[in-house]
Amino acid sequence: MRIMRILLHGSMHIRMICHAKPHRIFFMTVQEMLNRLFQLGLSQTEVAERCGTTQATISRAANGTMVGYSTGKAIECLLSDREESARRSQLQAAV
Repeated sequence: MRIMRILLHGSMHIRMICHAKPHRIFFMTVQEMLNRLFQLGLSQTEVAERCGTTQATISRAANGTMVGYSTGKAIECLLSDREESARRSQLQAAV
């Protein structure tokens, strides 16, 4: 899945396109991206450290508070990296 980075009128919705299925386009909020990172096993503290922010900021964002553009981008990149790692692990396990 390749991430297309888009800031829509100040909102932190990120447009994601799955190139394996080009017809599949969806949007994720920062809150949804954080929830997915938590599902992948990261804690708020780990996300904060990897994104260069505080655990309190991640906690507020997870509860729906807006974050700055750079923090949103860092969360987006972290999720992209984690999703790719998870996908590779699944492929290796299947072999």
